[in-house]
Amino acid sequence: MNNLKCLKCANNFDKNQRIPRVLPHCGHTVCSFCIQFELNTFQKFVCPKDKTSYSDFKNTKNFPINEAILEFLQDP
Repeated sequence: MNNLKCLKCANNFDKNQRIPRVLPHCGHTVCSFCIQFELNTFQKFVCPKDKTSYSDFKNTKNFPINEAILEFLQDP
């Protein structure tokens, strides 16, 4: 399922390092790892889908967890 993969790195979301996070201005979902890496490296995150820039966001806590995707990752 492609909607269970990060738009940036294409890795599967998980409950630890690659937590699915919603980009508040555009609604797309990217993993925590990609967001934090770009914030640390470039001091901003740019949505890989529509190029919305998040330069005022300082860490992944500013990006809400996509609970709907996280539910799919829960153990049965």
